[in-house]
Amino acid sequence: MLDIGYTYYLIFLLILTGVMMMIVDVKAYNKAKMKREKKYAKILGWVNIILGVMIYIANLTYETWFW
Repeated sequence: MLDIGYTYYLIFLLILTGVMMMIVDVKAYNKAKMKREKKYAKILGWVNIILGVMIYIANLTYETWFW
């Protein structure tokens, strides 16, 4: 799985930013009682995590079966 592109870097950043949003932003918005911002931070955090996992699975599938 030697890849000279930026795919794994992108996957790492998407998952990391998603987790950090879920930990830091949601906690801060909850403490400040900002319901709408907390809701959107949760949604964007999960979107980042899901995109990172989907790109990882797609890349793994491509490298395994088509490359």
